[in-house]
This record gives sequence, C-alpha cells and structure tokens, in this order.
Amino acid sequence: FLGQTVLGMPGVGQCPQGAIEIARQGSFGEICIAMDAEDKPHVKLAIAKLIKLAKENSIEASVAIWEPAAGKGLDDLLAGGGAPQVFSPDAWWQKLPQEQKAYVTERMSGRG
Repeated sequence: FLGQTVLGMPGVGQCPQGAIEIARQGSFGEICIAMDAEDKPHVKLAIAKLIKLAKENSIEASVAIWEPAAGKGLDDLLAGGGAPQVFSPDAWWQKLPQEQKAYVTERMSGRG
C-alpha cells in the first residue's frame, strides 16, 4: 500500500530504542512514525520519544496522523482506502493541544 518498509510494534511504549536500532541496521535515513490514532497523552509521549531517539541517531523523522474515525491503526486506515497526513516533528508538535504538550514536556524532562 505504501511502497515503504513498515515496522509494527506491539504497543506505543514498546521498545522505541529497538525500532531505532532496526532503522540504523537497515540504513534507513528517515522514518515516519504512525502510532494508533488515539488522542491520549501517553501516545504523544511515545511519538516524542521516538522523534528524540531518531534525531540522536541522525535519522530524520516525520509523523503520520489521521482521524480516528478512519481507523485506529495504520493498517485499518489503509485497508479502508484512507491515507495519513504526514508532518514534520515541529509541525506535529504545533498541532498538539497545550495540555498534551505540557504532559510530554514534563515527562521528557524527567519531572513526571
């Protein structure tokens, strides 16, 4: 469907370093993070952690998002004929509600 390699993870908090290591071993210079379409702070935190790890490993990251009604996961979205919108990390961050930004910032700084 996408014409790209896709790595599935069993949950948003599962092995982000492992995903980055697979990208490094596969010589992927960029990744597109496509977590389930859930408007929950812990999902946004997982995305932020992957963005940070990608940057630390010289891997360019982007973030794919879509309306939850179109499908919970990327597989559901694609099977239903949909396509995600893809944003740079900065553009994705700007789209987040202030309370989710605060949640992510607090936990990424080690205060949460």
